[in-house]
Amino acid sequence: MIGDGTYELEEHFPGYGRPVKIRHKTCGKERNVNATELIWMEKRCYCETYLRQEELQARIDRAAHAENTYTLVKYRGGKGIGQFVTLRHEECGGEFTVSLREFERAPFCRCCRSGQAVVDRFGERFHELMGDEYEMVTPYQGLSKMMTVRHRTCGTTTEGYALSFLNGKRCALCTPIIPKEDMRGYVTECTGGEYRVSSIERNTITVCGPDGKELTNSVQFFIQELSLGEKSSVFNHVVKKPEIPLRDAAVLYFKAKEVCGKYGVWIPEETDAAMEFAKIQYLSRQLLAEGHLFRKCPGVFSVDLDVPDETAIREIYLERRGEHIGAYYHESAAYHAGILDKKPETEYILCNDVKTDDFRNQKVGNTKFKTRAAYAEINNRNYRAIEGINLLMFSGKHPEYKKQVEDWLLENRVYVADMEPYFQYYPNMIKKIVKGLFK
Repeated sequence: MIGDGTYELEEHFPGYGRPVKIRHKTCGKERNVNATELIWMEKRCYCETYLRQEELQARIDRAAHAENTYTLVKYRGGKGIGQFVTLRHEECGGEFTVSLREFERAPFCRCCRSGQAVVDRFGERFHELMGDEYEMVTPYQGLSKMMTVRHRTCGTTTEGYALSFLNGKRCALCTPIIPKEDMRGYVTECTGGEYRVSSIERNTITVCGPDGKELTNSVQFFIQELSLGEKSSVFNHVVKKPEIPLRDAAVLYFKAKEVCGKYGVWIPEETDAAMEFAKIQYLSRQLLAEGHLFRKCPGVFSVDLDVPDETAIREIYLERRGEHIGAYYHESAAYHAGILDKKPETEYILCNDVKTDDFRNQKVGNTKFKTRAAYAEINNRNYRAIEGINLLMFSGKHPEYKKQVEDWLLENRVYVADMEPYFQYYPNMIKKIVKGLFK
């Protein structure tokens, strides 16, 4: 036997330490190697350093959801030529060659077509595994085809090969990456110790059952099977389903979605999530890059691309989460009070959060406007009085609207006594305007 039994001599053995031509039976490649290095497996064929035979067989078993159903007969692969496997279907004895990736996406015998009926039961299997939590956005066109599914819980969509969803792929936003080492605890706890993780490989784990039989597959696959409980095709004994925490990004997204549902936009600085602000900023950028959030302006996001600019402006500068923090000024105040019919070309807003004492240009979405610091702090108790003062300031420059301003004050029951405490913070002309209006 040479090496691990997958090599054979192509010429007479010249002795230890000398080069000899050998052929790797798995890939068929011939090369000259030092006999000593080969015998002690110090150097392997390039295809084995790329994918060892046991790794290939494990991938085949994983795709077929069973061991000893398909046997690797030959592998041909390498850089620039793809990866092809010749498999023997033990049930019918037929051999066929197929791309490794194609077989993983559609694992059925190309000779007797056994397994194809199961493969084509995708819709039924999809619902068995995911219930009503997920729905197909694009139609199923084959296991090797891409499709999109929606996670009804969060509303986001995830794209992947159809087969990947049968093998445990779930919402890209909500599903965390579970370290393979953590699966030891999940498997033992959820099966009451009946099953255990016997080994951890580079991309997979191996689970051993009470009968000693082992199955190798991905973390996602085993989490899916544990989550199925008594319906699992792998675990015969499940005492509890795994409690998988949401990704931090998903936790923040749900918070943003809740806020946007009420107020249209979400401002990270106002988030009451139990996270450090630096982490909130980082996750916000991540959610933005992944397409879960949309930026209305720096530091302000929405979960809906079509949120009107006016909605965002109101939340940022006028009424944040139901708390008044700003008010319209100049012609803007008259327009929003129903006194002017035509919207001003430029809107003016006074806001508590603005620190400049002169009006500065702002932009939210495609809407441009001007803001400055409020003359007096605006809150839910005094915002009507502030709106009244702003209308008085408007009437000082546009005396032709004095009657409409007076009618607005009476209709909204805003009296001089309500406004007077704030006159001191406004330009001196306000007192003259009041005397002229109420003389």
